[in-house]
Amino acid sequence: EMTDAQVTILLAFIEDDLEKGTLPFYFPAQRGSGTWLARFASDGLPQWSRFGAEYWSVSFTLELLP
Repeated sequence: EMTDAQVTILLAFIEDDLEKGTLPFYFPAQRGSGTWLARFASDGLPQWSRFGAEYWSVSFTLELLP
């Protein structure tokens, strides 16, 4: 779940920092500590749908890199 402001930040990150989602990035590890090197899967760019006045349900698929 994200707010309008968080979705705006995510879109700018994908567009500007990840060159439209093509570059890898570090993502906090979901188990344990540290980070994972990841990228959006070829069919995994974020999808979102609005719920409520200011919230979005956001989902995406990551590919973990070695």
